[in-house]
Amino acid sequence: MKRRMFAALLSACMMLAFGSTALAADQVITFDSRPQLELMKLPDPGDTAKPLGTYLSSGTSTIILISTGQVRISADTNCYRKCASVYAGAYLYQVNDGAYTYITQKDGYGSDTYSVVVYKDQYVARQHYYQVKGSHSVKAYDGTVETAGSWTDIVYVP
Repeated sequence: MKRRMFAALLSACMMLAFGSTALAADQVITFDSRPQLELMKLPDPGDTAKPLGTYLSSGTSTIILISTGQVRISADTNCYRKCASVYAGAYLYQVNDGAYTYITQKDGYGSDTYSVVVYKDQYVARQHYYQVKGSHSVKAYDGTVETAGSWTDIVYVP
């Protein structure tokens, strides 16, 4: 009896959650009101800092085209447990024929925390390629320091 009631309740919840909000394959739900927001790079295992030990769990960096000639750079650092200090840095570079030219950076520090996230909106020269490199570091209460780096794909700003 309990099993049938659970199955009926689960079925009703699924119908409420999914039944009334069916979308066609070509429909998209937009959560951002800015019409020109285009995601240039989604984090994947290739650009994530690998777990390096007991404290540093991950670090990612991203670059997003937010308008013509403007990008948003970001980096985040996450810990498995609360750490004495956590650092995340996002470094924007212009890429020309394999040469990297530093443009700007955004750094963030946190104390007695699990994570730090930083971002910065930056106007850049159009018709060039850009890449963000991330720097991630944590210091535990026992003095252990763990660091890692991340990077995005090289993206073109039209």
